[in-house]
Amino acid sequence: MPNVAELALAVRAVMGEAGCEAWVLEAVAAWVMAWSDEWPSGFREQFYPDSEAVAAFWRARTGERNRFVKLRRIAIANLATVL
Repeated sequence: MPNVAELALAVRAVMGEAGCEAWVLEAVAAWVMAWSDEWPSGFREQFYPDSEAVAAFWRARTGERNRFVKLRRIAIANLATVL
């Protein structure tokens, strides 16, 4: 299982990827937004000094609302074991 710093690096790496499919971006967005919303201090710490920009980047890619809510619930359950 990756540690928190490795997860943050992976999120940044995906942000720089060109050509990711929309469904991949939606899933990562739900995961990142769950982290930001449920563990805000840890999120800010890992993405300092640009945590707001990281959150805004992913917030813009959340996709359809019902799908996002479902993906976010799954993300929270998975993140709870790591964070």
